[in-house]
Amino acid sequence: MKLISKILALGIFLISNSLFACSCGHVGIYKNRKGSDFVFKGKVLEINEIISTDTITDSEQTVRYRRSIYTFEILQTYKGNKNLKTIDIVGGKTDCEVVFKNGLNYIVYAYNDNKKPHYKLRDQPVDEYLTTHMCDRTKKSSFWTFWERFLLRIT
Repeated sequence: MKLISKILALGIFLISNSLFACSCGHVGIYKNRKGSDFVFKGKVLEINEIISTDTITDSEQTVRYRRSIYTFEILQTYKGNKNLKTIDIVGGKTDCEVVFKNGLNYIVYAYNDNKKPHYKLRDQPVDEYLTTHMCDRTKKSSFWTFWERFLLRIT
């Protein structure tokens, strides 16, 4: 009986630990806008998944990783280049990645990054790209996000 209770306790610990792996504190609209390089409302037009194989510099170990490139039609720009009609957002296929669905509208708080989107390859610089994270305020746009969209328009 003691063994079963220990296994159960260990299982609960592991499950609860993984539930909070990407937990974030609440970040306000203005602070998140200020910390982002590009903020927009957009519709997902296309999703491309890319599988790459790279070598870790220090150990010569090969890593295979996935990333998604989400192409958005820009419907409203709140911060950044207002002349863009479409934009690509790169996701790193991690536990904390924001997953977008084709055809849906989102409010996206994006920032520039120039590191490979895999935690073991972050020391390897690449050309700059835009990405987002679940700790940003990025979310599906709906009737309930009208207040946030209003505040973004007036700032």
